[in-house]
Amino acid sequence: MDEVGNLGERLAGTKISEPLRELYRYQPLQGQDAIRMVELLPGIPGALIRVALHHRTLSDLPTCSAVSYEWGSNVRELVIFCDDRVLKVTANLSLLLSKFRSSDSSQLLWIDAICINQEDLDERSQQVQLMGKIYKNAAVVLMWIGDQTPYTGDAIPIFRHLPGLLHTFKLNPGLDELDFLPYAAHQDLDSSAKEYLWNIRQSSWAGMIDLLSRGYFDRLWVVQEIVLSSKAAVVCGNHQIEWKIFYKTAMCLHVLGLEHLPKGVPPAAEGFFYRVLNITMLGQLNFHQTFVSLTSINRSFPASKVTDPRDYVYGYLGILDSHSLKHEIHVDYSSTVEEVFRKATEKVTIEERGLDYLKDQTVEPNSRPRAAMPSWVRDWGFMQDNFQPRLVPEVAERLGAKQTVFVDGNYLTAHGLIIDSTEEVSDNLREGNIKQIMLGTFINLLSGLSEMTIADVSMAARKTLDCFDGLAQTRPHPSGPISEKSFFTLLASIYLGLGPWASSQNPKVGTLLKTKCSLRSRKSDEFEEDKNIMRLAQKNVLLQWSTEQSACAEELDLNSCAVELAHRLFLDARSLGVNMFKGTKGFRGHGPAGRNACVDDPPAVQIGDHIALFPSLDRPVILREGDCEGVYTLIGTAHVGNLTEIPWYEGETPSLVPIRIN
Repeated sequence: MDEVGNLGERLAGTKISEPLRELYRYQPLQGQDAIRMVELLPGIPGALIRVALHHRTLSDLPTCSAVSYEWGSNVRELVIFCDDRVLKVTANLSLLLSKFRSSDSSQLLWIDAICINQEDLDERSQQVQLMGKIYKNAAVVLMWIGDQTPYTGDAIPIFRHLPGLLHTFKLNPGLDELDFLPYAAHQDLDSSAKEYLWNIRQSSWAGMIDLLSRGYFDRLWVVQEIVLSSKAAVVCGNHQIEWKIFYKTAMCLHVLGLEHLPKGVPPAAEGFFYRVLNITMLGQLNFHQTFVSLTSINRSFPASKVTDPRDYVYGYLGILDSHSLKHEIHVDYSSTVEEVFRKATEKVTIEERGLDYLKDQTVEPNSRPRAAMPSWVRDWGFMQDNFQPRLVPEVAERLGAKQTVFVDGNYLTAHGLIIDSTEEVSDNLREGNIKQIMLGTFINLLSGLSEMTIADVSMAARKTLDCFDGLAQTRPHPSGPISEKSFFTLLASIYLGLGPWASSQNPKVGTLLKTKCSLRSRKSDEFEEDKNIMRLAQKNVLLQWSTEQSACAEELDLNSCAVELAHRLFLDARSLGVNMFKGTKGFRGHGPAGRNACVDDPPAVQIGDHIALFPSLDRPVILREGDCEGVYTLIGTAHVGNLTEIPWYEGETPSLVPIRIN
């Protein structure tokens, strides 16, 4: 009793003068379309919050506003009064109710934490199934993004003006403003637009950046709640902005990027432009009324957050274009996460008649959070963006685009083509072994050549670059692909035991390194003068190539090259754990990510693994045969740089075989 009293004091700022009531008890809902609506009763600031719950049906939704908000902490530590009984709520919900409350009139709202009995799993499952209809048919969706800051009011004029700039932006060829993502990536602003941006006050920029950076936009449920709404408004403290204006402001900033913003703009929070893109995507989906597949929406919002992992499937059901997913997957919180993910994967696979979702299996099974699931099942809550293997459209051209898929228990069977088996693999990539793996890949590419020319060495270096650039380009990099000249110089310096990653001396070039001056500090004309060094280099083509390439070291600044490559490879740790492989037929590349904590971690791709192609998948995958012959574990997708340079099969047409995956 004292605990509840203290909670009430924290909420209202005053002692509760009346006797404390018992906890509120929910009455069961009757009927498939039955819902509750909460009436927020009027009150003065600081007074205890009082509400009343009413049993209604879906047909009554046009009379109420649906609230979209961030739960924040799951701890319900504050007290409100519901029908004169105690109901505990989270701090964020208590705050939004105090801000929404009027001093003289009631408001009818739908708020999931109050209108759904969260302790009743059956009711929760049934009501979540209706949430798409609730947000679609409510009079308005109120998007509560949190309380205001001292700069919020200063930002409001920006939201009124920036959307107007969109009318001056260049459109992509063949598109108009009503099309999906219509604006060109680069814009030439007129003088008035530039002048407006430069004259915006610092406090206004700070307020706008804060509003667009709110954690609310990381919520997965926001996608369905906003995309389905017919009318919505963003609410921040006492301020309200029409959703369409808010979204167009975000789109304007997304198109402008950092290029056109004044240098004095306050630094944005980490992930600011990612959130701006999320808001832009939400608006586009909302105003274009676009329905999507579970796979595509999961890829569009890969970092969305939920409290319950099952909501990575349940939270998107209302906006899917899939009839079977919406009607065959029933929200059931008594099912395990693994059961929900498996059923969703099975339905996606069968309905799409393909394996497109396997593109996202970029982590080997034992390194996935839910390693116990069958290897073909997608973990819908795991952001598997370690790398994006280059797509190979020739797969569909040569194997056809149609795919027959069967699911039987824990096994998935699809027709495909096994094109090679691995005979050499490297260790998994770690921050400490990058130079060894680079050098090993390079030397392996040269092995087996009876006669070696400078052109052969350059080709091997180029293929090594292809392997590492495939890793580094997990996402477009502002400066484009890795420079061939920089990479060659860095690779040559590693071979010679020089430069920023030098460690133990390469024994093959011991004599070369005993000279008075370091190769790295010498100019190319100095090499010409030193006949002893040049004669030694001429005896070995590889040494000659390396010596010539390393002559550019001073010009290029090897330290910068090494830092750039490492930054590209290890940005967000997306390439850690990946290892290189070579097949018996000469296919080379890297596979999915594995463990990378220590030198004893097993390679992600192992000797004897198979490289396979499936008609509906535009990149190769790695399979591992188990104890049962003909049954494979899906290790993950792979990047094979020379996939189109070596024949996949003999004869004019491929002979696809059923491949069974456990």
